[in-house]
Amino acid sequence: MKLKRLALLALSTISVFGMASCGETPASNTNPTETTAQQTTPNTTSGENTPNTTAGENTTNSEEEQKEHTLQYQWTGVNTEMANFGFAYSYILNLYADGKLDGYGYSIYSLDTSAAEENKNLTKWFDGVWGLATDDDDNECIKAVVNIVDGVKGQTGQPITGKNTYLINFASDDETPLNISNFTIPIGISGRSVKLEYNADPYETLDEFIQETSYKFVEPEEYAAIFEDTETKEKLYLFADNTGSDYGARLDKNGALIGYYPKGEISWSYKEEKLTVVIGGTPREAVIAENKSATIAWEEAVYGDYVARYNFYCEDVSNLIGKESGGEQEGPSYSQGTLYFDYVAVASAQLKARFVCSAAVWSTASALNYQPVEGDTDVLFSFAQEVKEGENASCTFDCLKDGTYKFYFTSYKLTETGTWSFNNYSFKYVDANSVEHTATMAR
Repeated sequence: MKLKRLALLALSTISVFGMASCGETPASNTNPTETTAQQTTPNTTSGENTPNTTAGENTTNSEEEQKEHTLQYQWTGVNTEMANFGFAYSYILNLYADGKLDGYGYSIYSLDTSAAEENKNLTKWFDGVWGLATDDDDNECIKAVVNIVDGVKGQTGQPITGKNTYLINFASDDETPLNISNFTIPIGISGRSVKLEYNADPYETLDEFIQETSYKFVEPEEYAAIFEDTETKEKLYLFADNTGSDYGARLDKNGALIGYYPKGEISWSYKEEKLTVVIGGTPREAVIAENKSATIAWEEAVYGDYVARYNFYCEDVSNLIGKESGGEQEGPSYSQGTLYFDYVAVASAQLKARFVCSAAVWSTASALNYQPVEGDTDVLFSFAQEVKEGENASCTFDCLKDGTYKFYFTSYKLTETGTWSFNNYSFKYVDANSVEHTATMAR
């Protein structure tokens, strides 16, 4: 074990570019953990800040200090799970020979490939320290203490803070670090866990990292029709097999097109002389003029007081109409971000209700990733029962600040309770029978 540690310490004065690659390595089984007695401490204290630099660059005038701040290990990754909500990032974590580390996140769909020093879509997320340690099985490993830097904010503007400690094992060659299977990045409101891949051929600068990971649009080769939003330039490509792709558009401050990025898959059908396009899970009917051009227009409350307006136009939909095609369009026409679920009472399966909550309601209440307050039984936000025109609601579903919900059926004065959570845009509730239910979010 001592020989191995000495060999690794000797690498501290050598750039990672001189290290041999072992190719693909299995995912690390070391989740974020707290420091234990068996682990040695990093080379520097966890409170020490690391310079805000590009990866692999030197930041000191001294040749000795330049040598010490050599990039030794690098991990990278991409997360597009929340692309429909505008969160798609590449990220990078650098460990240097002087025991310091830093990490950055880049908004890949921003299509901003300007230099790192001036790129507003590149954000320094992490600093910290690292050193060699031993895990619980007395295996040599890397111990990295990763802090979220001051000034990092969530998508609603609130500050995000935190510190995680990671133990990273080596591959069978005793030199190549494994991947980090559960690494926390500040995407969304309070962050999410992702996989970081060890990069044996590291980016030498942040400029290179930006250029290589920025999204590159390739237009579909074959399509039946294109709808384009007259304002945003967003495009809907509809294919002959009743599928399609939605691409958002980036415009500069003067309204000129920068490029396109993917928003999601769509579908379409032509039934009973109606052309319907399902965008973000919601069916939208097109208005066809003279059996050729078509328009799809609507507006919706997306977040708080913000109202989004859409006006898609297609010059020629003749390839889509004329004969019936496509399956039945399922799903309700809710605005983007609306949560909905069907509640079946525990007391009787005959008592059913559809509950709906718009993004304007839950976002104003700051319900996303809300932390319950013990003993506070005030209502944080509520779902409304969906009823037919002319009917009155007979049920309520309130989410309380202590993390519990209250379902009330007025006709029978029936009350049922359970718990609720809303994390990473997923709303769930657990009923009195300990059964978990998940709401659907319209996109």
